Amino acid sequence: MIFIKVAISGISAKVLQNLINPRYAKNQEKLKTILSRQAMKVAKREEIIGKEISQQLEGIGIATTPVIDPSTQEQMREYLLEK
Repeated sequence: MIFIKVAISGISAKVLQNLINPRYAKNQEKLKTILSRQAMKVAKREEIIGKEISQQLEGIGIATTPVIDPSTQEQMREYLLEK
């Protein structure tokens, strides 16, 4: 009995969602692809320049421009020139 109620409630929630926003499923798929691409880009950037520098470049929620010390900047430059 409870299982039937839960199943009906779940189905009715999906139907209601599709009536309110018919493009919900397509939007979810697009959002997943966009977020996965962003995650891949962040992972690649962290692989190249390191996680710490990547976080500094993102600002980690800080409204100011991140400051990169000259030695780290030189390491980044040398690493990129090697490739």
